[in-house]
Amino acid sequence: MTKSKSTNNLNASGEIKATPSYITANSTAKQMQRNDNDMDAVTGRMLKMAIETNNIADETLKSLDNQNELIKKQQDEVADMQDTLNVADRKISGIRSIFSHIGNAFKKDNSTEHQKARQNYEKERAKETFKKEAIRQKMEEKELDSKIQSTNLELNQTAEKDAQHLKQAKLQSKQEIKHGSRSSDPVVMGKFVFEEIEVPGEQCQAENNLDEVGKHVKMLKAKAQTMGDYVDESKERISDLHNNLNDVHQRTVNATKKEEKIIKSGW
Repeated sequence: MTKSKSTNNLNASGEIKATPSYITANSTAKQMQRNDNDMDAVTGRMLKMAIETNNIADETLKSLDNQNELIKKQQDEVADMQDTLNVADRKISGIRSIFSHIGNAFKKDNSTEHQKARQNYEKERAKETFKKEAIRQKMEEKELDSKIQSTNLELNQTAEKDAQHLKQAKLQSKQEIKHGSRSSDPVVMGKFVFEEIEVPGEQCQAENNLDEVGKHVKMLKAKAQTMGDYVDESKERISDLHNNLNDVHQRTVNATKKEEKIIKSGW
């Protein structure tokens, strides 16, 4: 048995009627709105995650900074111990013989030698940090200039495409009116607004979210670099602290041996 063809979509000549473009445009616009809502939700979650990650990065930076401050204090304390040992060595040397006692009067005072060395060390670290920041800033400026040029190029290309689409939409609209497939009422063609459906001219929520995500990602990048600098600084300070502690230990042992000899000699 042969099925009869539905005549709902046939015109008087038996040809299939074309769906008016304004119906397709309205359907497309509604789908685009649903997609926009989905994008708003997705980008909103992305922004929330970026904010939380930034907060964690802030806490990590604070911990690393506190750690370095603690190591600095330990370095200062060890430097004080080394200077104290300098004084002790001079006194022990003066006790051992009269000549050493007289010689100490002509020796350069080294009671603050290691404290001064610590101050110079911190000055050099500050200079190094300043140089790194200057280099990083220049790199960021170059990166920003490159992004601006790329964005301008994309905007120009988009503007050209939009102009072509608008021209095609208007031409199609005129042809449909001429052939009677639609009324002369303004309609939406793709993303171009004529009157029936308004598309806000301002930036949509998803784009705002993405802009904010981009800002947070940039901050995270800078914080990650700072974390790396903190870790490198900590490693250097710990190594310096370890070497100086070994020095204090060895000098303390030597000073103790000298004192024992003096005591045994009955001086």
